[in-house]
Amino acid sequence: MCNRGRKTVCAKHRKNKKKCGEKCILKPYFSAEKMQEFDSVTTVYSTENMERMLQASDPDQRQAVVYSMLWVSSCYKEDPRFGPRGPTIGQKKKNRKYLRRTRSCVKRGRRCVKRTRTCVEL
Repeated sequence: MCNRGRKTVCAKHRKNKKKCGEKCILKPYFSAEKMQEFDSVTTVYSTENMERMLQASDPDQRQAVVYSMLWVSSCYKEDPRFGPRGPTIGQKKKNRKYLRRTRSCVKRGRRCVKRTRTCVEL
């Protein structure tokens, strides 16, 4: 792709219709072509918080920070109430149910069979 002499702009400055400086921390991760990703992340984090998180992280870890921000925003898109905690909460409920069933089998002197979800004699 040829820029034809045009400078690259980050999504934040393109949205605000301002010039993007050389020291813009968002430019390498959220170029103007990635406007949709930028918008989805800004629904969870403000632009100032995104910049602060990137500045606080090491330069070699910044790409991982961007990936985690994108992951969290996609989780909130799928589950607006719980976001990234949604799958964890569902797994905890399953674990509690299995633990209750196992304890009830042990109290009766039986062994719980996971495949059939029943108690059998020892």
